[in-house]
Amino acid sequence: MLEAFLLCIVAIIGADIIAAGENGIVFSAAFVVGRWRESIRLGLIIMCASVPAAYLFNQYMMKYVVCPINEMSFLMEEYFKTDERCRSGKLPELDIHSGDEIEKLYHSLQKMAADMAGYIEKELEQERRSAHMTKGFMMALAKAVDAKDHYTNGHSERVAGYARELAARMGKTEKEQEEIYMMGLLHDIGKIGVPDAIINKPGRLNDEEFARIKEHPATGARILENVEELPGLAIGAHWHHERYDGRGYPDGLASGDIPEEARIIAVADAYDAMTSTRSYRELMPQSKVREEISKGRGTQFDPAIADLMLSMIDDDTEYRMHE
Repeated sequence: MLEAFLLCIVAIIGADIIAAGENGIVFSAAFVVGRWRESIRLGLIIMCASVPAAYLFNQYMMKYVVCPINEMSFLMEEYFKTDERCRSGKLPELDIHSGDEIEKLYHSLQKMAADMAGYIEKELEQERRSAHMTKGFMMALAKAVDAKDHYTNGHSERVAGYARELAARMGKTEKEQEEIYMMGLLHDIGKIGVPDAIINKPGRLNDEEFARIKEHPATGARILENVEELPGLAIGAHWHHERYDGRGYPDGLASGDIPEEARIIAVADAYDAMTSTRSYRELMPQSKVREEISKGRGTQFDPAIADLMLSMIDDDTEYRMHE
């Protein structure tokens, strides 16, 4: 600042000398000293005036430019953090009434938020419709499978419901529960390729017939594996007949090698099979079903999931779970 001040003084004196020299004036020492003093006073006045001016300019910039922009930046950052805020289409109010480009920018951001909310709502509505149509189509497929055996009417839907309840008790998210429900709904889709005579045979199946039945998991997986909207849909169909001890089919997987969703559906499927009348036997009472599931812990079933099914049975004091 001192250097600037001295330069200012020199410039003032220099300008006076040049002007006076042009007019042919001869300078005395007293004249130069006098001009020096006047220049110092003028320089001090300029310097003193520039400090508050700079301060006032800085305050103005902070209040009307920097702070509003910072507030809007923070506002937009917070706005995009949650879906709920984006869907509301409203930015929190800011006290910006400057009447300049900053206020115009704020109003532009408000309009952008409203437009974005409308776009998001349209996309969500389309997604809901698509999901509803997909679920309806899956339900129709499940009913088509169940229609092959009048004894198992509603079997797929019940298995899906039990699987979802098990998933909920395991702490799965709603999205995961819904995915497991859909897997359960179509776990027997491969039976479409099994002759009705085998499915509805009242007695025991011979080796050839049982071999055909054992094909339905792989058939179901082939049907479902290309459903892009639900990439994991084939899991339940493919491995719901695997056993925890590795003696199941089609791949002989054991314990943790069996996908968790398939382990859930295996327990749900077994429960519904035992509590339903089949062509080859009557339904079992709850007490017997409980005994069989308990017996299958660690052999046929994942013990942790079997325990959850046992707790569901114990909670079903009015025996209405199968309804």
